[in-house]
This record gives sequence, C-alpha cells and structure tokens, in this order.
Amino acid sequence: MPQKKRSLTERKSNEQVPPQSTPDGQKPKRQCTDVKTQLDQDSFTGRYEYVCTDQPPWAESDSEDDDDDDEEGEEEEDDEEEDGQEEIDVHGEPLSDHPNCKWMMLKECFDLLDDLATDADRRCPDQFGMYVHNDFYGYGMMEVLENMLRAFDNEIKPLSGKKANLQQMWAILTVLAMFLCRDVSFPWSMVDDGERYEHLIAVSGCAALTALNELDRVGQLKKDSRFLDLGHVMAMFLLWSKTATGMTVEGRIRHDPYDDDDAELEMYEWVGPLLAYAAKADIDLAEQRVSGIDKVLKRTTVGGLRGSAKADKWDWTATIRGLLAYSWTASGSTSVRRSAYMLTAD
Repeated sequence: MPQKKRSLTERKSNEQVPPQSTPDGQKPKRQCTDVKTQLDQDSFTGRYEYVCTDQPPWAESDSEDDDDDDEEGEEEEDDEEEDGQEEIDVHGEPLSDHPNCKWMMLKECFDLLDDLATDADRRCPDQFGMYVHNDFYGYGMMEVLENMLRAFDNEIKPLSGKKANLQQMWAILTVLAMFLCRDVSFPWSMVDDGERYEHLIAVSGCAALTALNELDRVGQLKKDSRFLDLGHVMAMFLLWSKTATGMTVEGRIRHDPYDDDDAELEMYEWVGPLLAYAAKADIDLAEQRVSGIDKVLKRTTVGGLRGSAKADKWDWTATIRGLLAYSWTASGSTSVRRSAYMLTAD
C-alpha cells in the first residue's frame, strides 16, 4: 500500500541537539550559527534536489526577447529539424543532468504543489456541484494561504527539540510565490473583508523578507547561492505585487541584534526591501525571464534593509501572531491546519 502523503504542515524538520545552557550573565549564541553549520553539512539531494520544470505561465514570451535571441532561437530550431530531433521533455528530471535548463525548483515543491491543488479543490463548491455563497471559495483560498504561512512559520520557529530547516522553508516560500501568481488564487482577492485581505498580503510579503533575511544570515543571499532559484522566487513576488493592494507592513524593526528593547515600530512596504535584497545579492530581477515586471522595477524605489541581518529582523513573530488571531477553526477543531472551509463528498 503506498504511503499516505503528508500534509503541508505535517512535514517534520530534522532532530536538533538539545541546546546547551550558558553561564549567568552571558548571552546565548544566536541560532543562525547552528543553522548555518547544518546547512553547510546538508546536501541538496533527495527531497531538496533541484529538478527541471516546465515553462511557467508567467514566463517571458518569445515576443519579449530581443531580435538576436529570436534569430538564435530560429537557428536552433532549424538545427533540430535538420537533425530530425525533437525537444526533449525534462520536466522532473535532475537539474544536474540538464544544467542549461532555465526553469527549476526543489523537488519537494512538487509534493507541496500536489497538496495545494488538493486543498484548493476541497474548498471549491463547484467541485461538489454545490452553491454556498459568492465568497465561500475566496475564503477557502484564504484558508489555504494561511495554512501555507503557518507551515512556513513552523520552519522559521520550529517546535522544541527541532531545528530550523531552511531548505523546507524555501520550498514552502517557492510554492507560496507560485500560488500567488496563478489564477487559482484570484478568488481570495474578491472577498468582502478587505481588511483581512490586505493583512494577508502584508503577512505574505513579510514572509518573503523573513526568508531572505534567513538566507542572508547564513551567507546564502548571493548570486551563486546554493538556492539556485533565488532570483526567480524574488521576481515572482515582484510580479504578484502588480495586482496586490495594501502591501504596507507594520512591525518593530530591530537594529541591534542583541538588544530586544532596541526596536522601533515602523510602517513599510515590503516591495522596496525585496528589491534591496536583490541588489545586495547582485541579482538582476529583470533577467529572471518573468514577464511583466519591468514596469514594477521602474516605478518602485529600492528600500533600505535597516541594518545587518539579525534574528526576526522583520518582526515576523508579531506579524504572524496577528494572522493567527483570526478565528478560522471549525467548531471543536484543535488542528493547527485549519479546515473550516473544507468540503467533503459525504
């Protein structure tokens, strides 16, 4: 019997060595040291191997490429016809076997996308021949999105006895970006609770900045990062920002990594710092082959990063707490993975 698939929030991180106590008066070591050491030891294999994917819907079309690229593509097509060869489908195959493949993601993303599609279908009344109310599916998509953010939070702030898993964190963020850029996510933007909608946008943007801060802390925010799709994921969030509204986040931004009291309540739009992270990594988002972001790049001012990388730099803990304050749980449910809008065939 095939093994039952794990849900998005049920995926476990690796075991962690119990933390050592520190003498009185000494500050504990920051977690990033352990996470960086672990990441250096981890290999991008198995669930975290990079694999090739099909061209996504938001990919630049041939008409957006320059004339030289078009001519080059025509020459390559002619060569293939002369050789009698057809384009090979490499979807799902290891990137190491096809190093010239332009589209890639962690293998773990495939399972997460399958889970996401299932969760979305189970909240769609049309799949069951039902009509509930106009916003039911939209609120169901909100629930799916919130569950993804909770799963992300579980990797950023793992339970006692576990350790942060940056590879799993990145897989979840990648799928989150893909979800936000696809048509299936649009119904949640049409619900009648505009305040909750805008807050969810802010939390999603804060998640992107938090993940980039974590990569910065372990030295992986760079052009040759081990996270090979770093630029593409940032470009997807930038693409989504074209249609998102209410991107302002309120958080207590820390400037001193060791002083919890050194934090100022600030309002900021997450797109500016996102561009600042791309600049710091020396990644040109315009070269990520994501269609439609040129205008966003021209009209958006690169924001500041407010000091060096540090734990909870963007006040993620308080931001996600605000999201968790919303009651989505069905009566009697104690599950972290909310299912108030999940339909069944019974």
